Amino acid sequence: MIKLKTSYVPESFGYDSSRLDALDKFLQAHIDRNAIFGASYALSRDGTLFAGGALGRQTYKVDDKRPLKPDSIYCIASVTKMFTATAIFQLIEQGLCRLDETMMTWIPQMEEKFPKVTIAHALSHSGGLPADGGVYPDSDKPNVWDLIGKAEESGEDWIAAALSAGPESEPGTRWEYSSFGFTLLGVLIERISGVKAERFIEKNILIPCGMSSSGFHDTIVKSSSLKKRVVITEGWIEEMFEEANEPADDSIYVPNTGGGLFSTVIDLVKYGNMLLDGGYAEGRRVIGRIAIEKMTSEYLKLPNFCWGLNGQPPVRYGLGPHLSLDDAKLGSDNVFFHEGSGLTLFMVDPVERFVSVYYTPLVNQNEWDNVAAFNTHNVIFSGLM
Repeated sequence: MIKLKTSYVPESFGYDSSRLDALDKFLQAHIDRNAIFGASYALSRDGTLFAGGALGRQTYKVDDKRPLKPDSIYCIASVTKMFTATAIFQLIEQGLCRLDETMMTWIPQMEEKFPKVTIAHALSHSGGLPADGGVYPDSDKPNVWDLIGKAEESGEDWIAAALSAGPESEPGTRWEYSSFGFTLLGVLIERISGVKAERFIEKNILIPCGMSSSGFHDTIVKSSSLKKRVVITEGWIEEMFEEANEPADDSIYVPNTGGGLFSTVIDLVKYGNMLLDGGYAEGRRVIGRIAIEKMTSEYLKLPNFCWGLNGQPPVRYGLGPHLSLDDAKLGSDNVFFHEGSGLTLFMVDPVERFVSVYYTPLVNQNEWDNVAAFNTHNVIFSGLM
């Protein structure tokens, strides 16, 4: 076990330190069951990172004894969507777009099959855009990422190819998880700002938040000091970071804004505290308070038929973050959060002024583990006094 070095007593921040011991024991037991190969976490209250730690390995390879550390860098997967949403709201604050504007304003390929989909629909997974693979296991529709891959290989229009899958439903009628929708939001960021979405996010969010250990793959791979801290969860991640540091062919640009950001639990706490502090990070303005309130307030409450669910209970969602605290999770009513496959969870509780981030890399990256996801969260929240 590697503890984050702080001079703080958890009780000074209204947190029972005995629950940190309980958390460590719980995580170690999950490692011993071979469900996860490591775990890291960071906890903050009232803007102060007061506790954190890591245990287990940095890689899926059992013979690699390098320890996972609190500052280990990992792919945060769909938590990336929170940063994409923040970038969109920054553009809104500049007067360059609005939530009610249709996506086809900037992506004309959407006019034929998705003319009514707005920016707000894409941010809230309510536009009927092609859903992630596995969302509807019995669907006979083509996988949107397969369509994109084939278009990339042939040099065709990947946006048009993906949109050919057609809508899942009418906009505003269902909540249907679509990472592709956030990829399209990355296209918007590029076309509105004039720079690639990844660079926009790094410059306008990561840097002002002081997230010096975070970035997209092409940024991390250029730094030997950052690259050696990356958690290797699967062979393809290892291959990706073993590639030569030469610029990739970017003739076809598909934004990584649905799940391509790498970060640490410590850096993600910095982002969470920025959102808690009205959009300021160490005196630097990142985004306005009103924009944050809009992004993290309930935008919809719609049926959820994803992953075999029957529509109940309905999903409460903001414009980027998840808001539904079902029976699986403890927390205040206005908590906002996002999960990332593999897995990680980023959560902010404005009532408790509490930010919780944890990473529990699964031994089987292709399956979701409710114990690693929700039980870990509940042990963490049990420490609030």
